[in-house]
Amino acid sequence: MISRRSWTVIVALTLLIAGCSEDREARSEILAVHAQLTPATSRSDLAAQVARSRLLFVSDAQGPTRWSIGTPLRLDARNWVLWVEFEGDFVRAARIRIYDSPTMHPDGAPPDIVFSR
Repeated sequence: MISRRSWTVIVALTLLIAGCSEDREARSEILAVHAQLTPATSRSDLAAQVARSRLLFVSDAQGPTRWSIGTPLRLDARNWVLWVEFEGDFVRAARIRIYDSPTMHPDGAPPDIVFSR
C-alpha cells in the first residue's frame, strides 16, 4: 500500500515533469511566432497565428500599440512573454522577455527585432 505522503510526492513529480514538457512546447511555439514576424504582419494575422496555439495567449491590456503574447505561468515566473509593438496595424518591434521582468532577455531567446518604416 502506498502512503499518502508517497502519493503526494508522486503527484508533485508528475506535475513537475508535465510542466517542464509544456514549458518547452510553449517556448517552441513563441519562438515560431517570433521567427515569422515581418513588417507586413498585421494584428489580425498575428492574432490568428496565436489562436492556433493551445499554449499561447494574447493580452492587449498594454494599450492599442502593444500586445503581450504569453506562455503558461510557471511557479518561478520565468515563463516567456513576447512583447509586440505596433505602428498602425502592423508589427514594428518584438522582443522576448520573462514574465516577471520586462527588461530581462532570457537565455535561448532570439535577438530583439525592430522594423523600420
